[in-house]
Amino acid sequence: MNPALPRAAPAADPLEKRPTLPTREEIALRAWQLSQARGDGPGSPEEDWLQAERELRLRDALRRR
Repeated sequence: MNPALPRAAPAADPLEKRPTLPTREEIALRAWQLSQARGDGPGSPEEDWLQAERELRLRDALRRR
């Protein structure tokens, strides 16, 4: 390799920008928190789970910025 030639910058790691998904434990905990806050109000465990997933994915997306 010729030392006079500039070296190319290393390629960015594609896994670095890959979104991290919340764990099942994180989702379960947040879903439980949502159900406790809801009490006897309208809703279901499935809705709590989906809401927890949305919140945690948004949280992780905002942290990557």
